[in-house]
Amino acid sequence: MDTPPTTALDRLADLTAELPEVPRPQEVERVAAAVRAAALDGASTDRIATVGHLSVRWVGDLLGDSSANG
Repeated sequence: MDTPPTTALDRLADLTAELPEVPRPQEVERVAAAVRAAALDGASTDRIATVGHLSVRWVGDLLGDSSANG
């Protein structure tokens, strides 16, 4: 049985689902890397924030998206 390829958004969702309430710096960096990968795959700031249960502002700041700071 073929499994669909894992997307950057899938990996982000998996990472954020397992985060403790207060993540360690290395966990935050892994999430940041997953956010960047999802953006490179073409995901919008809003979609990344929704899938990762993250703040749109945090994602926008990380990606340098000034439109997300509104």
